[in-house]
Amino acid sequence: MKESFRSIIIKGTFVLTISNFLVSGLNYLSNSLSAKSLGPSGFGELSTLFAYISIFYVPLTVLTTLIIVKLGRSKDNRSLIAQQIEQWFKSKLIERRLLVGILFTTVIFIPYLTNLSPLSSLVLYLLIGLGVMSTFYFSILQGLHLFTKFSLLLVLISVSRLLGTIAAYLNIGGIQSIYLGLVSGGIISVVLAKKFIPHSAAIGTTTLSIKVRDYIMRKQTLLTSASLLSVALLVNVDLMIVKRVFSPEMAGIYSSWSLLAKIIGYFTAPLLAVSLLFFSAQESKKDQKKILYFLMSSIIIVGSLILLLYEKYTTEVLLVIFSSKFLEIAPLAPYAALFGMLVTIIALVSNYHISNGSISALITPVVIPIHICLLIFFGISLENIITINVGSAFFTAGILIVSVLHS
Repeated sequence: MKESFRSIIIKGTFVLTISNFLVSGLNYLSNSLSAKSLGPSGFGELSTLFAYISIFYVPLTVLTTLIIVKLGRSKDNRSLIAQQIEQWFKSKLIERRLLVGILFTTVIFIPYLTNLSPLSSLVLYLLIGLGVMSTFYFSILQGLHLFTKFSLLLVLISVSRLLGTIAAYLNIGGIQSIYLGLVSGGIISVVLAKKFIPHSAAIGTTTLSIKVRDYIMRKQTLLTSASLLSVALLVNVDLMIVKRVFSPEMAGIYSSWSLLAKIIGYFTAPLLAVSLLFFSAQESKKDQKKILYFLMSSIIIVGSLILLLYEKYTTEVLLVIFSSKFLEIAPLAPYAALFGMLVTIIALVSNYHISNGSISALITPVVIPIHICLLIFFGISLENIITINVGSAFFTAGILIVSVLHS
């Protein structure tokens, strides 16, 4: 039985890793085509939308973990428990339908708060709603060890986004085509995820609602949520502030710098996902630091190579990924590689501390409020924003590395 379980996990990890690489590649291509087709103004709008979604999705990891853990402890009756969880979820949505409706009406205030267009604000709410639904059903698929189906849905969402982006690139619909691809992918993935879950005739009830509250208040849950949210803010809050303060054109130019910084993330996303599982395993305790140092060294090497690429072939990189409309950011491009490398190290070391339940996982959450204040009060130019970003990331990464050396 243990060998069978181990085989499922190994196969699942392999499938998830491959799908993460594929999804990263598809999303990178979508971002590149979006920049070329929309120009700075439209690309800034789209990038800011994704920034808000990325931050909102972090708290949903609590729901993901809770469902996976509950199903993992169910042993032989996982399918029945999965149906009970689904029944609980539906009942909660029905109970809170009035609240959901009231919350949806607040979309009219989003353009004033975020500087997003009314259409982007509406799409933001739709994607958040679909995100809650997909997170729920995707968590059940993972808990049932249906990793292949889960991975296929992740790829489907990226493909749908890419198709919408290609339409925009061909001058069909513009940003509306991209939004249609995003929303369509979300709807189709939720419908298919629901169909992938095994169903039987008779189901009972579940006490999951009580456990949700208990789980949220656990030290490990709070530690994990705070750490993951702070890393997401470090990468995305600058986009929100720039979009709110600067012109649409300048916001788009800055978004290109932000994407350059995130390119290293496309290579390391699968690595970061697997690292959390590895650091959490009791069997790997004695080798964790060695692996951590190896991974950090690998990130530094990759980051340094990207930095050299940005330094030597700045114009070529910007023309390949974006277009001539984004060349204004060229002098600051090398700093994007440095920022991306530092943020990746922060995410990796944070995973290490989260897995070990260390209080050091709160280092980034402590730094973030200071970082945001610096951006608000001193971010009067794109150069200042970038300087603050790199400085905060360098400071945070340094403290985290020191915390590992003394642990």
